[in-house]
Formats: sequence, C-alpha cells, structure tokens
Amino acid sequence: MTRNVRWLAGTALAVGLCLSISAPALAECSGQPNRWPAFSEVAPSAGRIVVGTVMGPSVPHIPGPYARVGEVIAFAFDARLPGVAGPVNTAAWIEGKPHANVPGVQQLTIDEVRYFASLPDTATGAAGASQSDTRGQAQWHSLLLILAAAGALAISRRLRAAGVAS
Repeated sequence: MTRNVRWLAGTALAVGLCLSISAPALAECSGQPNRWPAFSEVAPSAGRIVVGTVMGPSVPHIPGPYARVGEVIAFAFDARLPGVAGPVNTAAWIEGKPHANVPGVQQLTIDEVRYFASLPDTATGAAGASQSDTRGQAQWHSLLLILAAAGALAISRRLRAAGVAS
C-alpha cells in the first residue's frame, strides 16, 4: 500500500469510530439550580414573545422533556433584567402545570401575558389598523402594479419599433 492510501484508510477508520461511539447531546438544561426569572419582570423588555401549544416532545425518543402535549406556554426571549449582564429568557405556563424541575416559573392567563408584554389583542384583526386603512393600502399597491405593467409594455413596444426600423 502506498502512504496516501494508508493515511486515507486510517483517517476514515478514525472518523467512523468517532461517529459510531458518540452519544447524542440533549438540548435542554437539566437540573437547573437557578430559579427562572419571573415572566412579569422580563416580558416588558423582551425582544420577542412567543405563545404556543405543545404539540409533541422536542426529542421523539425521550418521553416528556418538561412540557406535556396540550400545554400552552409563553416564552420571552432576549430581555433585560437588572443585575444580569446578558440577555435573559424565561417562560410562563398559560394552560397546564409546570414540571417540578422548572423552579420559579409563573402560571399566568393569556390576558396577563398580554398585559406584562404590553401586547394588543390580535385575535380579532390587525392592531391599530382599521378596515379602511388596509383597503386603501391595497388600492395603492394595485395602482403601482398597473403603472409598472403599463411602463413595461411601453418600453417593450418602443424597443420592438426601434428594432424593426434599423
């Protein structure tokens, strides 16, 4: 065997062994000793708030990580908290009961989550926009589209006429 073939075979064997004996890493904090920050304190400064229903486990082969199917949870991301240097994330249970391994998490109603986050009620339509506002915007978009099409048609006719004349 040549030196390159031996090196390639050895590298392939080493990579294969590394991949076959590695264990999957869990993507959640287990045994977190610190209490979760209160949603009511974190939400006003959060960069993003998401409310959702748990549809299934995040890792299929691990039963019930910390949330159960059907529970409704609000998450606050990238918030600021006095005394903490970096961004803070937290959660609040809206429906269901937090697992015992999630210390300090709040149980709130959806109205309380909206209040702490200063969010408008979006269940009935666009916040702050009346029906006439959105209808007027749609008319402007249609007008601009028609003008663009007419301009493209005029340019193509002029180019076609210039091509025929020369």
